[in-house]
Amino acid sequence: MSIQFSSYLNYEKMPMVDTFTSLQLIRYIYHDCSSTETQILEECLKSDQSALEELNELRDASWALPKVLFSAHPDSIEHILDYSRNFRA
Repeated sequence: MSIQFSSYLNYEKMPMVDTFTSLQLIRYIYHDCSSTETQILEECLKSDQSALEELNELRDASWALPKVLFSAHPDSIEHILDYSRNFRA
């Protein structure tokens, strides 16, 4: 889903239509947006109920995901470190 809204960030103070996707909302949930993108998205969420609903649905879904941490096997890490020690550019 794409969410459209007007922002007034351009120099001529003319409305500019921006589109946010579900991917950008997911990035927002995980604090992976630039400060400008975060500011624009938060302004959108104040005035666009459908965007806020989608954000809440995605946030609920992220909370439902298992909280699993993965790590590489120690041998794999050692192989990578050995390679980097011996690498010559």
